[in-house]
Amino acid sequence: MMIRVRQIKIDALNDTEEMLLKAVAKKLKSEQRQICGTSIIKKSIDARNKSSVCYVYELDVQVQNEAEVLKKCKSADVFVTPDTEYHFDKSGTVPVKHPPVIVGSGPAGLFAAYILAENGYNPIVIERGEDIDRRTETVRKFWADGKLNKESNVQFGEGGAGAFSDGKLNTLVKDEG
Repeated sequence: MMIRVRQIKIDALNDTEEMLLKAVAKKLKSEQRQICGTSIIKKSIDARNKSSVCYVYELDVQVQNEAEVLKKCKSADVFVTPDTEYHFDKSGTVPVKHPPVIVGSGPAGLFAAYILAENGYNPIVIERGEDIDRRTETVRKFWADGKLNKESNVQFGEGGAGAFSDGKLNTLVKDEG
């Protein structure tokens, strides 16, 4: 178990690990030597008061006797670190009548199939276009002579729409000319 500590303010000109640990210990109403480790979750600058600029930290802190520290410290800024890890159902424990079907072998489809397979399901991946080698040749021909294969092209086929993209899919709606 770790403790989340928010609103730790450190003067920007005196922002050292030592000052941070002192401030955390003070907020936790415990001694600095009880702190076993820290992990910075968020660090921001508060510059509302120009003569007193400070960093504001949110940390996860590991301390000795966490239960005692939490009992002593009755602040809304100190609480048990929330569990943010995604927990999958136990492998294959949710019964399914039919195997899950993934439509498309782009990055999202392959990832979905991977997660399902890793968890004991046997997904079926269906794809409209050709494998990447044949698709590459089909797309090359399209760019050369403009002949469109409606079943396998820049949008459809192994690798998904991003296989022939620089990551910026564009409709050209607002382009001039």
